[in-house]
Amino acid sequence: MTRDSNDNLRATHERLLKAYNSLVVLINTETMFRYLDETLVLDKECPRTNNPIEGGVNAQLRRLLRYQRGMSVENRIKRSLVVLFTLTKTAFCKRNT
Repeated sequence: MTRDSNDNLRATHERLLKAYNSLVVLINTETMFRYLDETLVLDKECPRTNNPIEGGVNAQLRRLLRYQRGMSVENRIKRSLVVLFTLTKTAFCKRNT
């Protein structure tokens, strides 16, 4: 606890405490994970990532932009479009064969 400018006590990390309390309320009212279906876990193995785009496409773009920091914004956009086109083309070819 810390004292503010009016000499009142309040939590040091107030926003963190509010977020924690809202999560506790959602879990206690059983509304946070309502969408989960227990049969999914029992029937087959669930994927480790919830979105294949995050591990496939976005990761490659982030890596490209991280390693090519010296490029201008225009060249970065062009390079990203080339990567996206290549990934789309390979995905299309795999789907049609």
